[in-house]
Amino acid sequence: MLSNNQLSFSQSSGSLNEEELTKGAAQGMKLTAIPVAIDGLAIALNPRLNIPHLN
Repeated sequence: MLSNNQLSFSQSSGSLNEEELTKGAAQGMKLTAIPVAIDGLAIALNPRLNIPHLN
């Protein structure tokens, strides 16, 4: 979506590799990675589970 001009920015779980940088440059984009966090954690729950104090 970023390469189709549908987004102005995107998030990634890893560093940009040479292939990604080259593809971006071929489309006139200068891709830049800006780290904003070291690690993250996401928990997905079924809303029908009865787990107290967790929402």
